[in-house]
Amino acid sequence: MNLLSAKLGMWSGWKESKRLCVSAVFEDSETCARVAQFFRDLSGDLGQQCQVIQHVWLVNEFRVPELKEIAADEAAHDDLIILAMHSDGSLSEHLQSWIDLWLSRKGGQPAVFGALLDPDTAQDSSSMHLCLREIARRGNMEFFAQ
Repeated sequence: MNLLSAKLGMWSGWKESKRLCVSAVFEDSETCARVAQFFRDLSGDLGQQCQVIQHVWLVNEFRVPELKEIAADEAAHDDLIILAMHSDGSLSEHLQSWIDLWLSRKGGQPAVFGALLDPDTAQDSSSMHLCLREIARRGNMEFFAQ
């Protein structure tokens, strides 16, 4: 996580804040485990003085319109949005629909967008990386992949 803190311009603001809101979206049990580890590391790095509020969603939940709406509203107001996914595929229709909805509701809210990808392909310049960078650009957000 220290590498992440060195990369992000918003890190110092988060460190001083008493509250950080994070939305995390994952694909399956493997990517859920990545999210859980990320939250443990983030909480440890920020320290006990900063409460980390977690909104965690399984991509398949976005098949239910009401849940997709709730998740998009939460992410639109959160400081950090994480996608934990396998980098060998493409964005599912449900995930892409949620991303579009979230970005339409985000407005000018400052946020960071990050991806937790398969360790063996995280540094790859794949089409997935390009797609995720484009999402960050559309939302005017800092981007990181881990």
